[in-house]
Amino acid sequence: MNKELLLIRHSEANPAYRGQTDADRELTESGAVRAMQLANHLKSRNLTADALFSSTSARGRQTAELLGEKILKPQQEIIFSDDIYESSVRIMFSLLTNLEENLERVYIVGHNPILTYLAEYLTGSIVEELEPCGVLLLTTSDELNKWSQLSAGTMTLKEYMSPANFVQA
Repeated sequence: MNKELLLIRHSEANPAYRGQTDADRELTESGAVRAMQLANHLKSRNLTADALFSSTSARGRQTAELLGEKILKPQQEIIFSDDIYESSVRIMFSLLTNLEENLERVYIVGHNPILTYLAEYLTGSIVEELEPCGVLLLTTSDELNKWSQLSAGTMTLKEYMSPANFVQA
């Protein structure tokens, strides 16, 4: 069975106010609405998560919590990691290659530019832009069915879900 990786950039966040750390920036009202719309879109497509990882930043947490209400199975919890907030391709790649092999569809809510760099590394494709609340859906081939087998260029960019495609006015 193919492995699926959904890389999601956190939804729209407020700019930092004076003295506020970047990690403490929260979603705007429209950002929260957009995250709920994405959650409904993913649920309507039956894209249930086997695992949902998220940055520990406020905007990452809020996005993941709104998604988790719709895409997680009962009793599942979001896995929050500081490594996703201040990350690198190497750190994210290590997270992926150490996943439990029974996980088929994994979500990561994080930040740009690292999500874009990770997708480019895994697919060998150029990713133009990952806008807030955008989703990159990557998949493995039938021959590669273990997270531990991932390497550069072993995944395919199956779809880019732009908020323009799921946001209701």
